[in-house]
Amino acid sequence: MTDEEKITRRAATVSLGTMTSRILGLVRDIVIGTMLATGMRDIFFFAFTIPNLFRRLLGEGALSAAFIPVFNEYLAKEKKEEAFRIANTTFHLLFLILVFLTIIGILIAPLIVHPTGFDTEGKILTLGLLRAMFPFVIFICLAALIMGILNSFGNFAVPAFAPCILNIFIIASAFTICNRLRHPVMGLALGVVLGGAGQLLFQVPFAIKKGFTLRPRIDYRHPAVKKIGMLMFPLALGLAVTPINTFVDRLLASLPRFCPTGSVSALWYSNRLFQLPLALFGIAIATAIFPTISRQATLKKIEELKETLSHALGLAFFTTIPASIGLIVLRVPILRLLFQYKKFTTYDTSATAWALLFYSLGLFAFGAVIILVRVFYSLKDTKTPVIIASFAVVANIILDLILMRPLAHGGLALATSLVAILNMSILFWFLRRRIGRLGGKRILTNFIRILIASSLMGGICWLVARAFEPYVLTIGFRVLQVGVATVAGLITLAITSIILRIKEMRTILEIVTGRTR
Repeated sequence: MTDEEKITRRAATVSLGTMTSRILGLVRDIVIGTMLATGMRDIFFFAFTIPNLFRRLLGEGALSAAFIPVFNEYLAKEKKEEAFRIANTTFHLLFLILVFLTIIGILIAPLIVHPTGFDTEGKILTLGLLRAMFPFVIFICLAALIMGILNSFGNFAVPAFAPCILNIFIIASAFTICNRLRHPVMGLALGVVLGGAGQLLFQVPFAIKKGFTLRPRIDYRHPAVKKIGMLMFPLALGLAVTPINTFVDRLLASLPRFCPTGSVSALWYSNRLFQLPLALFGIAIATAIFPTISRQATLKKIEELKETLSHALGLAFFTTIPASIGLIVLRVPILRLLFQYKKFTTYDTSATAWALLFYSLGLFAFGAVIILVRVFYSLKDTKTPVIIASFAVVANIILDLILMRPLAHGGLALATSLVAILNMSILFWFLRRRIGRLGGKRILTNFIRILIASSLMGGICWLVARAFEPYVLTIGFRVLQVGVATVAGLITLAITSIILRIKEMRTILEIVTGRTR
């Protein structure tokens, strides 16, 4: 089996697990939407944003990106025992660092909550939620380290399905704990912490079977541990762009002077839908290629690395561009079907659709950025993404302040998309300077073909959805509207892709039918 086929199969495995987790995440958000009023949802989602950003920054971001190349380097040299000694040391050192960060986070929580636009009672409740959920950071970041170990051994299924546990615990807490508390929202905070612990404990036995041990075998002076630390610091700075931008967006959305009540929730729900195809495809592909490009970079096989990158970007564009257009065309029917029940009103649907429109414009760029950044990491170049990310943070804040006045929370989403496109372009240019031509003309030609096929798909989706619009008063017709429009769109995409000879369509068909070469 070729590297391209392995990557596609790994991406399919990660996508399946991620899809399951995201479906449970949608169920979780539906439950929260029906249980909490708009203002209370704003408070919970703002509080949950902070520990969740630490997960994305340290756990799934800087830690994995710094640890996996070093761990794989020792495995490639057939030094398995030493590799696990490094993993054990990293695990226990990380635990101590995370405990320290959690304590600091709890102490400075009032400084985080104070600038929000919530009233006094809302700020007090936000502070309590934030402090209660901070221990989640410890469990979820350690779980990300175990994920890196399992991925290095080719086990992508267990880490992909592990996040399901977090959503299961939050959903369970909503039905069993929340109604027994004075502030039901505090029960969700308990579910978050227990879910993070469950996600870690689920993966540990599989890592132990590979040779990992929880018994401390600490060697802080090992050069590999120092190397991970040296890589992780600039990686954290580079990856901080998204967490910082997300926090700034949620903070600005909480200010009633610029954004109406419910804007924080609208950004959360639209971001969740926008993140679904990004996680299913962009993150899945990046996760699948990382061990391969790390090995190719270590062995100085740059031409093979370029081919892997081209294949990964092609898959990312072929999956994210149709998803982007589909979300734009069907955003109201999808939101109405998924969330518009009980306390989630027509106003909430309209506000969320407004943000989703602008988020969707940058979906393809987000998918490409995740892949391009991993290539830099595999080349042991953490400086370039940091510089670009620092520029992106400033650009995002400036665009936020400019666009939120005419577009409210929609302007915040648009700023995020524009910065993602800018980030992708600069990363591609710097990578081309670093390793030579990347086949940009071929990638651009393929991009245009995918855009044409996706646009035709979007037109069919719009026509079908419009035909059902007079009948969407019942849940059955809402399901039919979204389902029939989606199926019709996918068929159109498949046929058009075959006519335009988009090779990613053929690759996916071969994987689905098992007819890989």
